[in-house]
Amino acid sequence: MTVAQLKRHMDRRFDHLERTKADRSDLKRFATKTDTERGFARLDAKLDGVLAVVLSIRDTLDRVADEHDRRISDLERHVFGQGRLFPEA
Repeated sequence: MTVAQLKRHMDRRFDHLERTKADRSDLKRFATKTDTERGFARLDAKLDGVLAVVLSIRDTLDRVADEHDRRISDLERHVFGQGRLFPEA
């Protein structure tokens, strides 16, 4: 390989490096992407917290509704079945 060939080869490699090197706008885009991912991670954590609260409330309301349903069933059974809700002591 002659010096001229080596120079052309090295120039092509440096040109390629210059073209593929991240410039200022690329770095800003990458920083924005990182910020966006961080924001989505925070949003995901907040949504997980809200979901946990909503599921807890739903479970509580399900238990309350089941208790009321059981009480109404007991009341109907006593009223329609025996004629008396509270037996005399």
